[in-house]
Amino acid sequence: MATLKEWASAIRKAYRDAFTSPAPPAFKAPKRPDPPPDSLLLHSAARRDAFTFIDYLPWDQVHHAYGQAIDARSELRRLISDDEDERMDAICGFLYSSAFHQYTIYPATPFAMLSVLRILDLPDVPDLSSGMRDRPMAFELLHFIRICAERGQVGIHGTPHPVAPTIEQVTSTCESICHRFLTHIEPCVRSEAEALSSVIARTRQS
Repeated sequence: MATLKEWASAIRKAYRDAFTSPAPPAFKAPKRPDPPPDSLLLHSAARRDAFTFIDYLPWDQVHHAYGQAIDARSELRRLISDDEDERMDAICGFLYSSAFHQYTIYPATPFAMLSVLRILDLPDVPDLSSGMRDRPMAFELLHFIRICAERGQVGIHGTPHPVAPTIEQVTSTCESICHRFLTHIEPCVRSEAEALSSVIARTRQS
């Protein structure tokens, strides 16, 4: 049995340990992630606006080279994809195959042109690679607008949608966007912007 002296020693040790032991670490809330830069927020908002515009158009009431244009929403979204292969597939498989097919355009084409103009106006997409001969997206999108504009409303195969703008009306709205690319760093983009500017000028004179 412990003696009184041993009990007193044990109590003193317990008190000493209680008041001299290191304090548990204070609670530290996890650090919040840094907010994205303003430029990324701007890009995200612009993309959402473009998606909203594309989704609003009456694709189920118009057709392209392969029938009802119900695939247009998803295909046009692929043009804004972060994946280069997705963008290239949308260019080749939708713009240059469905909306513009062997020099023929369709009732869906004016809406496709309007959508492409919205995409061209995004801050980050035009300089992305198109996956086609190292050309940026700006070149392919401007080229699509130009070749459709050159065909004109008379080139539409089928009955235009009653609320759709004419090809000439869409072309006439391109000037401000086209002007931005006349000084682009890539020669091919500048050349395509100049060609489109000529088409716009002819359209306004006619």
